Amino acid sequence: MKKYIAVIVIALIILGVGYFFSINLTNSMRASRAESVGHTYIEKVYKEYSILGEVCQGVDTDSDGYVSCTFRVGKEGVEKEVNLQCPTYIKSFLGNECKATQMVLPQ
Repeated sequence: MKKYIAVIVIALIILGVGYFFSINLTNSMRASRAESVGHTYIEKVYKEYSILGEVCQGVDTDSDGYVSCTFRVGKEGVEKEVNLQCPTYIKSFLGNECKATQMVLPQ
């Protein structure tokens, strides 16, 4: 009987660890794809700027297929942040692009 309990406990631990890593892997893949699509968007819209940094979250909080990304772009001493909603895998392969969440006006 103790052998069965030990096997069940070990199996539950393995399943828990597998679930944890699969969630982290999924979030990482979403963020990576959104970042890639975001780079393409920034290169098209902000041609005169270079990308200084970016961060994309991997969690789609409202289940619309988009995640939030913030890109820091700059040129000749001018820096600005661009907040985007970028598509994850399914929407990005359907041809969808990032959406600006706020309008950034030149200063």
